[in-house]
Amino acid sequence: MITNLLRHTSIFSSRYKTAGIPSLNNCQDIPEFQSLLNHVKQVHAENVGLVPANIPTYFRKGRTTFFKIDQNEDFSVGVFCLSKGCSLALHDHPSMLVISKILLGSIHVRSLDLLDKSHQVKLPKSLFESNNPRVIGKQLEAVVHQDRALEKEEAVYLTPEKGNVHCFTALEDSAILDILTPDYDMNHRYCNFYTEVGGPLDKNSKSMFDMFMPGKKEENVSLEDRIDVQTGKSKRVPVNPGDKTVIKYIMPPMDMGIDILNYKGEPFKLP
Repeated sequence: MITNLLRHTSIFSSRYKTAGIPSLNNCQDIPEFQSLLNHVKQVHAENVGLVPANIPTYFRKGRTTFFKIDQNEDFSVGVFCLSKGCSLALHDHPSMLVISKILLGSIHVRSLDLLDKSHQVKLPKSLFESNNPRVIGKQLEAVVHQDRALEKEEAVYLTPEKGNVHCFTALEDSAILDILTPDYDMNHRYCNFYTEVGGPLDKNSKSMFDMFMPGKKEENVSLEDRIDVQTGKSKRVPVNPGDKTVIKYIMPPMDMGIDILNYKGEPFKLP
C-alpha cells in the first residue's frame, strides 16, 4: 500500500514539474492527481504503523509527534500524531499542494486565503534575506475557506489558490497523513506562521511586543475555549466560507511542540 502511495505521489509530482503551478490549482482535472487521491483514501492507520502496540509511543499527552515516510526535493510524505487539544499552528504552503487524510480520531481544520498572496513570499524574504524584523506583526486580510471538523478516513487538500493558510486542532487523539507537493525550499516556498486577529484590519498596528512575543500559545488555551465541539466550528472568529478576517505574520514558534520519531509501518520500495 505505501509503495503504491509513494509511486503515485512521484507520478503526480512529475506532472507538476512539467506543467507547473496550474497543475496544482487545477488538480481536480488532472488524472494523475485523481489517481493519487484514490490511493490516499486506501491508506489506513495500520499501514503506517499506528497499531495498538505503537500508540503509546506516538501519542504523548500535550505533545505532537511526526514521522517521515519519504521526503525529497519534489515531495514529502509523513504522519502527524496529535494528542487531544494539540494544534498545528496557523501556517501556509506557498505554491504547494497538500493532501491531508485523517487516519485516526477527529480533527478541526480552519483554512484561510490571503487576499494578497504575494505576502507569502515577500514577507519571509524581507525577514530572512534582508534582515528586516519590522515585517513581524504585519496584519494581512484573508477570507475563510473552511472551518469544520474532519472525521476518521476523510481526506482534504489545499492548493496555492484555495485554503493555503491552515491550522489543525485535535478533538481527540488523532493522526493525519500529510503529503506535500512540492516540498518547502526556503526560496519561494517558506513555511510562514500567523496568528489570527479576526479584524478589522489595523494597518498601523505594530509593536515590539508583536515582534518578539507573537501571542498566547494555542496549547495554553483550552480546547473548549477555541472550538465548539458540538458544531465543530471555531469560536470568536468568522467561520463561514468567504467571511473576511485578519491574520498577523509572526516569527516561527521557538518550540513547535513536535517530537520527531521513526516510521514503524509496512516496508516499502522507493519510486
